[in-house]
Amino acid sequence: MEKKYKVVFADSSEEFRVLTRQMIQKSDEFDVVGDTGDGQEAWRLVVEQKPDLLVTDLVLPGLDGFALLRRCADLGENRPQIIVLSAFCGQQTVAQAIDALATRDDQGRVLSFIIAQADRLRQQIADVDGER
Repeated sequence: MEKKYKVVFADSSEEFRVLTRQMIQKSDEFDVVGDTGDGQEAWRLVVEQKPDLLVTDLVLPGLDGFALLRRCADLGENRPQIIVLSAFCGQQTVAQAIDALATRDDQGRVLSFIIAQADRLRQQIADVDGER
């Protein structure tokens, strides 16, 4: 059996977390090891669970998404890969998220990863919708 990637979700919408968790758990690639609607709890999950991937919104109570990204950046090589999902996705917001997470040297790599993962997630959602 191949390694499953550990995932933590942080989004203030419980409905979104439940639906996304159900969709992701159908995959043989991912294991959801935690989900929360609170940024401080998301940070605790990142530290304790050491996920491969953090999927987070930017608007969270307790600790906002930008602060969560900065704390993850402080983990250096041990930080999870991160996908930011947000209804507030203007160009300035994306730039702030990248600045919070990445050094100047790897901002382009992070942005490419975010775009690739978002495209992959969109395809998975489309596949699940097609099964209904």
